[in-house]
Amino acid sequence: MARRFWPDRSPLGARLRAGDEPAGQWRTVVGVVADIRNDDADQPPIPYLYLPLAQHPSRTMSIVMKTAGDPVAMAAPLRNAIASFDPDQALYDVRTMSAVFEADLAGTRVLIQVLGSFALIALGLAGLGVWGVSAQSVGQRTREIGVRVALGATATSVVGLMARQGLPPIAAGLTIGLGAGLMAARVIQSVLFRVSPTDLTTMLFTVGVLAAVASIATLGPALRAARLDPLAALRE
Repeated sequence: MARRFWPDRSPLGARLRAGDEPAGQWRTVVGVVADIRNDDADQPPIPYLYLPLAQHPSRTMSIVMKTAGDPVAMAAPLRNAIASFDPDQALYDVRTMSAVFEADLAGTRVLIQVLGSFALIALGLAGLGVWGVSAQSVGQRTREIGVRVALGATATSVVGLMARQGLPPIAAGLTIGLGAGLMAARVIQSVLFRVSPTDLTTMLFTVGVLAAVASIATLGPALRAARLDPLAALRE
Protein backbone atom coordinates (compact mmCIF):
# COMPACT_ATOMS: atom_id res chain seq x y z
CA MET A 1 0.00 0.00 0.00
CA ALA A 2 2.85 2.37 0.81
CA ARG A 3 4.49 1.70 -2.56
CA ARG A 4 1.19 2.19 -4.38
CA PHE A 5 -0.01 5.45 -2.82
CA TRP A 6 3.29 7.08 -1.74
CA PRO A 7 5.88 5.70 -4.17
CA ASP A 8 8.23 8.69 -4.05
CA ARG A 9 8.20 9.64 -0.37
CA SER A 10 7.81 8.29 3.13
CA PRO A 11 4.15 7.58 4.02
CA LEU A 12 4.70 8.50 7.66
CA GLY A 13 2.50 11.46 8.52
CA ALA A 14 0.40 11.14 5.38
CA ARG A 15 -3.38 11.33 5.78
CA LEU A 16 -6.03 9.17 4.14
CA ARG A 17 -9.72 8.38 4.36
CA ALA A 18 -11.23 4.97 3.63
CA GLY A 19 -14.27 4.80 1.39
CA ASP A 20 -16.62 3.45 4.07
CA GLU A 21 -15.78 6.09 6.70
CA PRO A 22 -17.75 9.27 7.39
CA ALA A 23 -16.86 12.36 5.40
CA GLY A 24 -14.23 14.47 7.09
CA GLN A 25 -12.77 11.59 9.14
CA TRP A 26 -9.14 11.36 8.13
CA ARG A 27 -6.48 9.03 9.49
CA THR A 28 -2.77 9.61 9.84
CA VAL A 29 -0.18 7.00 8.90
CA VAL A 30 2.06 6.26 11.88
CA GLY A 31 3.94 3.17 10.65
CA VAL A 32 4.54 0.69 7.84
CA VAL A 33 4.74 -3.10 8.18
CA ALA A 34 5.85 -5.77 5.75
CA ASP A 35 3.56 -7.23 3.10
CA ILE A 36 1.30 -10.09 4.20
CA ARG A 37 -0.94 -12.65 2.53
CA ASN A 38 -4.00 -12.20 4.70
CA ASP A 39 -6.60 -13.59 2.28
CA ASP A 40 -5.08 -16.33 0.09
CA ALA A 41 -1.65 -17.82 0.61
CA ASP A 42 -1.26 -18.58 -3.10
CA GLN A 43 -2.11 -15.04 -4.24
CA PRO A 44 0.12 -11.93 -4.25
CA PRO A 45 -0.19 -9.55 -1.28
CA ILE A 46 -2.85 -6.84 -1.57
CA PRO A 47 -2.83 -3.31 -0.09
CA TYR A 48 -3.75 -3.58 3.58
CA LEU A 49 -4.54 -1.05 6.27
CA TYR A 50 -4.37 -1.59 10.03
CA LEU A 51 -6.61 0.49 12.31
CA PRO A 52 -6.39 0.79 16.11
CA LEU A 53 -9.01 -1.38 17.80
CA ALA A 54 -10.17 1.54 19.96
CA GLN A 55 -10.93 3.56 16.84
CA HIS A 56 -12.37 0.69 14.82
CA PRO A 57 -14.01 -1.89 17.15
CA SER A 58 -14.64 -5.43 15.96
CA ARG A 59 -16.61 -8.33 17.37
CA THR A 60 -13.75 -10.75 16.80
CA MET A 61 -10.01 -10.66 17.24
CA SER A 62 -7.25 -13.00 16.12
CA ILE A 63 -4.22 -13.74 18.28
CA VAL A 64 -1.03 -15.10 16.71
CA MET A 65 1.49 -16.83 18.97
CA LYS A 66 4.99 -18.05 18.19
CA THR A 67 6.03 -20.97 20.37
CA ALA A 68 9.31 -22.76 20.96
CA GLY A 69 7.65 -26.16 21.44
CA ASP A 70 4.45 -27.90 20.41
CA PRO A 71 1.94 -25.15 19.51
CA VAL A 72 -1.05 -27.39 20.27
CA ALA A 73 0.09 -27.69 23.89
CA MET A 74 -0.13 -23.91 24.28
CA ALA A 75 -3.91 -23.77 23.75
CA ALA A 76 -4.77 -24.39 27.43
CA PRO A 77 -2.26 -21.87 28.87
CA LEU A 78 -3.44 -19.30 26.34
CA ARG A 79 -7.06 -19.89 27.28
CA ASN A 80 -6.20 -19.48 30.98
CA ALA A 81 -4.27 -16.27 30.30
CA ILE A 82 -7.23 -14.74 28.44
CA ALA A 83 -9.66 -15.85 31.15
CA SER A 84 -7.52 -14.21 33.82
CA PHE A 85 -7.61 -10.97 31.83
CA ASP A 86 -11.34 -11.10 30.93
CA PRO A 87 -13.45 -14.18 31.84
CA ASP A 88 -16.18 -13.12 29.38
CA GLN A 89 -13.94 -13.57 26.35
CA ALA A 90 -14.22 -16.94 24.55
CA LEU A 91 -11.23 -18.54 22.84
CA TYR A 92 -12.21 -20.66 19.84
CA ASP A 93 -10.91 -21.99 16.53
CA VAL A 94 -7.39 -22.61 17.88
CA ARG A 95 -5.25 -23.88 14.98
CA THR A 96 -1.60 -24.20 14.10
CA MET A 97 -0.24 -22.18 11.21
CA SER A 98 0.32 -25.37 9.23
CA ALA A 99 -3.39 -26.20 9.64
CA VAL A 100 -4.28 -22.70 8.44
CA PHE A 101 -2.16 -23.22 5.33
CA GLU A 102 -3.63 -26.69 4.75
CA ALA A 103 -7.17 -25.30 4.82
CA ASP A 104 -6.32 -22.31 2.64
CA LEU A 105 -4.59 -24.40 -0.03
CA ALA A 106 -6.99 -27.37 0.05
CA GLY A 107 -8.86 -26.37 -3.10
CA THR A 108 -5.67 -25.55 -4.97
CA ARG A 109 -4.09 -28.84 -3.89
CA VAL A 110 -7.05 -30.89 -5.16
CA LEU A 111 -6.96 -29.06 -8.50
CA ILE A 112 -3.21 -29.63 -8.84
CA GLN A 113 -3.62 -33.34 -8.01
CA VAL A 114 -6.31 -33.69 -10.69
CA LEU A 115 -4.18 -31.86 -13.25
CA GLY A 116 -1.15 -33.92 -12.24
CA SER A 117 -3.08 -37.17 -12.74
CA PHE A 118 -4.21 -36.08 -16.19
CA ALA A 119 -0.65 -35.03 -17.00
CA LEU A 120 0.74 -38.46 -16.05
CA ILE A 121 -1.95 -40.19 -18.12
CA ALA A 122 -1.16 -37.92 -21.06
CA LEU A 123 2.56 -38.63 -20.67
CA GLY A 124 1.89 -42.38 -20.62
CA LEU A 125 -0.34 -42.22 -23.72
CA ALA A 126 2.23 -40.05 -25.51
CA GLY A 127 4.96 -42.55 -24.64
CA LEU A 128 2.89 -45.47 -25.95
CA GLY A 129 2.10 -43.58 -29.13
CA VAL A 130 5.71 -42.66 -29.78
CA TRP A 131 6.81 -46.22 -29.04
CA GLY A 132 4.24 -47.73 -31.40
CA VAL A 133 4.94 -45.40 -34.31
CA SER A 134 8.72 -45.66 -33.98
CA ALA A 135 8.76 -49.43 -33.59
CA GLN A 136 6.37 -49.94 -36.51
CA SER A 137 8.40 -47.63 -38.73
CA VAL A 138 11.56 -49.63 -38.11
CA GLY A 139 9.75 -52.97 -38.25
CA GLN A 140 8.44 -52.23 -41.74
CA ARG A 141 12.03 -51.85 -42.92
CA THR A 142 13.17 -55.30 -41.76
CA ARG A 143 13.52 -56.55 -45.36
CA GLU A 144 15.53 -53.44 -46.29
CA ILE A 145 17.79 -54.04 -43.31
CA GLY A 146 18.26 -57.65 -44.44
CA VAL A 147 19.33 -56.48 -47.88
CA ARG A 148 21.81 -54.03 -46.38
CA VAL A 149 23.27 -56.70 -44.10
CA ALA A 150 23.48 -59.14 -47.03
CA LEU A 151 25.43 -56.52 -48.97
CA GLY A 152 27.91 -56.13 -46.12
CA ALA A 153 26.43 -53.48 -43.83
CA THR A 154 27.42 -53.87 -40.20
CA ALA A 155 25.03 -53.73 -37.26
CA THR A 156 26.57 -50.40 -36.21
CA SER A 157 25.97 -48.81 -39.59
CA VAL A 158 22.39 -50.08 -39.71
CA VAL A 159 21.59 -48.75 -36.27
CA GLY A 160 23.26 -45.46 -37.14
CA LEU A 161 21.15 -45.18 -40.29
CA MET A 162 17.95 -45.80 -38.33
CA ALA A 163 18.99 -43.23 -35.77
CA ARG A 164 19.79 -40.57 -38.37
CA GLN A 165 16.46 -41.09 -40.10
CA GLY A 166 14.25 -41.77 -37.08
CA LEU A 167 15.42 -39.35 -34.41
CA PRO A 168 15.05 -36.00 -36.26
CA PRO A 169 11.22 -36.32 -36.52
CA ILE A 170 11.17 -37.22 -32.84
CA ALA A 171 13.26 -34.15 -31.99
CA ALA A 172 10.92 -31.98 -34.08
CA GLY A 173 7.89 -33.40 -32.28
CA LEU A 174 9.46 -32.80 -28.88
CA THR A 175 10.29 -29.22 -29.83
CA ILE A 176 6.73 -28.52 -30.99
CA GLY A 177 5.33 -30.21 -27.88
CA LEU A 178 7.63 -28.23 -25.61
CA GLY A 179 6.47 -24.97 -27.19
CA ALA A 180 2.81 -25.97 -26.82
CA GLY A 181 3.47 -26.96 -23.21
CA LEU A 182 4.99 -23.57 -22.42
CA MET A 183 1.92 -21.83 -23.86
CA ALA A 184 -0.46 -24.13 -21.97
CA ALA A 185 1.44 -23.49 -18.73
CA ARG A 186 0.46 -19.82 -18.93
CA VAL A 187 -3.18 -20.86 -18.80
CA ILE A 188 -2.82 -22.77 -15.51
CA GLN A 189 -0.42 -20.26 -13.96
CA SER A 190 -3.19 -18.96 -11.69
CA VAL A 191 -3.40 -22.29 -9.81
CA LEU A 192 0.34 -22.72 -9.25
CA PHE A 193 1.73 -21.97 -5.79
CA ARG A 194 5.41 -20.99 -5.59
CA VAL A 195 6.11 -22.88 -8.81
CA SER A 196 7.06 -21.23 -12.08
CA PRO A 197 4.93 -22.15 -15.13
CA THR A 198 8.24 -22.72 -16.94
CA ASP A 199 9.57 -25.12 -14.29
CA LEU A 200 12.80 -26.44 -15.83
CA THR A 201 12.78 -29.74 -13.91
CA THR A 202 9.31 -30.71 -15.13
CA MET A 203 10.09 -29.76 -18.72
CA LEU A 204 13.37 -31.70 -18.77
CA PHE A 205 11.74 -34.75 -17.16
CA THR A 206 8.94 -34.85 -19.74
CA VAL A 207 11.26 -34.35 -22.70
CA GLY A 208 13.71 -36.90 -21.30
CA VAL A 209 11.05 -39.58 -20.83
CA LEU A 210 9.63 -39.19 -24.34
CA ALA A 211 13.10 -38.97 -25.91
CA ALA A 212 14.21 -42.15 -24.11
CA VAL A 213 11.05 -44.01 -25.13
CA ALA A 214 11.41 -42.93 -28.76
CA SER A 215 15.12 -43.79 -28.85
CA ILE A 216 14.59 -47.28 -27.45
CA ALA A 217 11.63 -47.86 -29.77
CA THR A 218 13.71 -46.79 -32.77
CA LEU A 219 17.08 -48.34 -32.01
CA GLY A 220 15.88 -51.55 -30.32
CA PRO A 221 14.08 -53.07 -33.35
CA ALA A 222 16.85 -51.82 -35.66
CA LEU A 223 19.50 -53.57 -33.56
CA ARG A 224 17.49 -56.81 -33.48
CA ALA A 225 16.92 -56.69 -37.23
CA ALA A 226 20.60 -56.03 -37.88
CA ARG A 227 21.50 -59.16 -35.93
CA LEU A 228 19.12 -61.36 -37.91
CA ASP A 229 20.34 -63.77 -40.48
CA PRO A 230 20.08 -61.93 -43.84
CA LEU A 231 18.09 -64.78 -45.43
CA ALA A 232 15.62 -64.81 -42.53
CA ALA A 233 15.22 -61.04 -42.76
CA LEU A 234 14.62 -61.25 -46.54
CA ARG A 235 12.15 -64.12 -46.09
CA GLU A 236 10.26 -62.05 -43.47
